[in-house]
Amino acid sequence: MKKLQLRIPEKRLLLLGGACFAAGILATMLALALYNWIIPATKSRALRESDIPTASTEYRFIDPLIATKGINYSAKYGDMQHDIEAIIDERKKSNLITATVLFRDIYEQGGFVINPDEKYTPASLLKVPVMMAYFKIAETDPSILSHRLFYTGLRNTSDVQQIKSNVQLAIGKSYTIEELIERMIRYSDNNATDLLTHYLSDTDRLETYVNVFRDLGVDLKNLTDYSDNLTVSEYTIFLRALYNATYLNRTYSELALEILSETDFTEGIESGVPNGVLVAEKFGEVRMTDGNGNLLGKQINNCGIVYYPEHPYILCVMTKGAGDSIPFLEDSIASISRAVYKDMQRLYP
Repeated sequence: MKKLQLRIPEKRLLLLGGACFAAGILATMLALALYNWIIPATKSRALRESDIPTASTEYRFIDPLIATKGINYSAKYGDMQHDIEAIIDERKKSNLITATVLFRDIYEQGGFVINPDEKYTPASLLKVPVMMAYFKIAETDPSILSHRLFYTGLRNTSDVQQIKSNVQLAIGKSYTIEELIERMIRYSDNNATDLLTHYLSDTDRLETYVNVFRDLGVDLKNLTDYSDNLTVSEYTIFLRALYNATYLNRTYSELALEILSETDFTEGIESGVPNGVLVAEKFGEVRMTDGNGNLLGKQINNCGIVYYPEHPYILCVMTKGAGDSIPFLEDSIASISRAVYKDMQRLYP
């Protein structure tokens, strides 16, 4: 995908994740810190709406003029839902254990959720709120993004990843936090994430990460319990907040989605849309094992915003498959994405 030029101003069943970006370490750090933060937390939601201009939005990835709240179920998308349910049923004859699909036409405020109550392990999907935490800090202290962190190579948390980019951190080199954020999202780099989360802890800023969940109303269990805790509707809250610029300001919301549009994972949602269609997305990979470490299956969870002309939509597909089923699950997500796009072409030619 072509490099975009926007830049910020100065700037158990046991579940173990192959792409968990050292989730166990992060969970331990958070468990020690959360007690003092969660107990006194208020029940209010700290969402800050952007100032709404009278003119149309001039941004490429966000639209503060559109409020993306809950899904209004619409008969318009009944055929699409039926097509996707048929794909899921057919795939269940092979290695697919279960799947959940959320579709939401942002401008029409319509859509559906298939199997909404199933919960999944977010794994690398949680790299998005890590990015959001840093950009929230940068709103008042943009210099943090130019701060450099040194990678020693003593800890290599990318070894556990099965879906792994060829682009990796170089041992003995320092990187700016902005560079680490880009690597964490573009290449789903566990080592970059490890450096970023430890720096939050070392500088007493871990609460900023916790607040992303608390402020947006996402279950805090996802921070400390690495298991099936996340629903598809919960995760898409992060995407909606970025698209509407209701949590971060417009500059950083736009930048976050720009980076998400540059991920090098192309086997899921992006594989199901034509070349040239922008997709801002993130995926998570999970290895499911029993208490003895024996492989039971895999999860591939892929969520994003597809910028269909005049009708951008949120698509989130979470899947569980038996055995070592990553290619099968990737293809299942691509098939669902392809069906959604085809139906959008029928509805909005």
